[in-house]
Amino acid sequence: MVPAPGGPTGWGLRSGNCIVGTHGPESPDTIDELKPLPGELVVRGFSVDKFYGTNLDLALRGQDIRYLIITGIMADICVNATLLSATIREYRVTALTDCITTIWPNILEAVFDIWGRKFARLITSDQAIAELEEQVRLRGVSARRRSESG
Repeated sequence: MVPAPGGPTGWGLRSGNCIVGTHGPESPDTIDELKPLPGELVVRGFSVDKFYGTNLDLALRGQDIRYLIITGIMADICVNATLLSATIREYRVTALTDCITTIWPNILEAVFDIWGRKFARLITSDQAIAELEEQVRLRGVSARRRSESG
């Protein structure tokens, strides 16, 4: 999407909204650790639900990915829509509570409450990193055992 400063919104109001159907600029604030690696899939969304109208589901299933870790801003809008869409598609979702935000703290608390009841496992980024490091360690041990017995 490109900025349309002062352009009309869906309600005829003027704002700094974007033009629907166009791609936004690369974010200059994306930290190097989060930038896509060469050859990594980048899915451009057209809706608050990043599965809607994209090849995200097909790309994930094509790589046999069933578990997702979700982060983002506007927890009550974009993150919520994408998270619920993922669970409808039977992905196992983990939401990183310290990597998700929105404008209103009480709304953030409410979406975490709703997600935690049915839709997602809620953990912090430190917990996720520890779990991933443990998985890498276990897979390394498993791979060594297979090569030693083979």
